[in-house]
Amino acid sequence: MMEEFVAEGLLRTILRLLQGILRVVLFIAWDLMIEVVAWYAGWCLLRVVSLATYPKENISEYENASTSTAIIVVIAGFVLLGSLFFGLSRLLSGYSWTI
Repeated sequence: MMEEFVAEGLLRTILRLLQGILRVVLFIAWDLMIEVVAWYAGWCLLRVVSLATYPKENISEYENASTSTAIIVVIAGFVLLGSLFFGLSRLLSGYSWTI
């Protein structure tokens, strides 16, 4: 009887520790996705589209960008990456593009 309570408490402690570790890993992965991948993709896209006038910050100056600029660049990055993944998945699946 007592062993069951000890085992249950130990299991809950281990599961809470794993949950905490997974939260930290998820936070780091999400932060990396936004700051690195989406910023770089959006920055490149907007520089090409705007003929190198927007954004004014360099590609490595994510922290120096204003909030509105950062949001626009990251959204553009997500749109670009989503479009690329969508097109690539259609291409690899053999989907016909004809209407």
